[in-house]
Amino acid sequence: MKLLRTILKGYENYMIRKGREHARTLLLTRSDRALEDLGFSRYLLESGADAWPWHAAEETQSGLDVERLQAIQQLQAVNSRDLQDLGITHGSITTSVVLGRPGIEREMDRKVA
Repeated sequence: MKLLRTILKGYENYMIRKGREHARTLLLTRSDRALEDLGFSRYLLESGADAWPWHAAEETQSGLDVERLQAIQQLQAVNSRDLQDLGITHGSITTSVVLGRPGIEREMDRKVA
């Protein structure tokens, strides 16, 4: 039963990724103006499917500065096994860089007793 769930989850992840890649391909054919009107960041789209959800608002509101964007690109180049050791997946790279990993306190979130 566990093997069947693993296969099902793998297929589900594959289909989600293929859908995102297809959507990304279509969005990249749009003009910068159209992408801006739709709320998408061309930079995040060009970064690949792992930079999902590609929203321009996330790029600015979440504070994606040059340093964080470089961190995202570096993590996207890491294989899945090494990412798993870090406790993240390819799909959660952007969130992990911006918000941190679950269970890990960010320096600025720590409170002195």
